[in-house]
Amino acid sequence: MADDLMVDWGKLKLTMEEEEAEEYVEEIPEARMEEIALSLLGKFLTPNTISTKAMKAVRQSVWRPSKGMVVKEPDKNLFIFQFFSGKDKDFSLNEGPWAFDGHLLILKEWRGTEQLSEITFDKSRFWPKTFRQFVRQVLLPNSWVIRYFLKLRRKLIARGGESSMFQR
Repeated sequence: MADDLMVDWGKLKLTMEEEEAEEYVEEIPEARMEEIALSLLGKFLTPNTISTKAMKAVRQSVWRPSKGMVVKEPDKNLFIFQFFSGKDKDFSLNEGPWAFDGHLLILKEWRGTEQLSEITFDKSRFWPKTFRQFVRQVLLPNSWVIRYFLKLRRKLIARGGESSMFQR
C-alpha cells in the first residue's frame, strides 16, 4: 500500500500556472503592527511556573505604566507585555535588569514576524552601579538609615569607645 502511494505521488505534476504562483505572505494589519510595536516579550529563567496574577501586580507597581499594560501568557513563563505608550515600553526595556521572586526576567522587543517558539532568550543587560548612584537612589530617599547609623555611632562614643566599624 505504501509503495502504491509513492507511485501515485510520483505521477503528480504541477501545471505551468501552479509553478508560477507566488508564495502567499499574510499582511499584518496596521493596527496590529502598532500593538506589536508597543509590546515586549519576556521570559523568566526558571523551571518553576510563575504566577501570572502576582507577577503582573508586581510589574504594574514597579514599572507604573502611565496608560496601563496588558499581560498575556502564551506559554509557560513566556509573557507578552503590551504597553500603550512608547515611554512605558522603553522604560521597561532599558531600566532593567528585572526579576520576580528571585528569577531573572529577560525582555526582548518583538517584531511580530517571528514565531514565539523560535525566539531565544539568552542575553540580558547588566551594568555596575556607582556608589554615587547608590547614595542618590537608596540612602537619600531612605535617610532614616543614615540617621540610624549616626545615632548608633553617637551611642558607641558615649559609652567610651568607638567601634572599629565606625573608626576613620
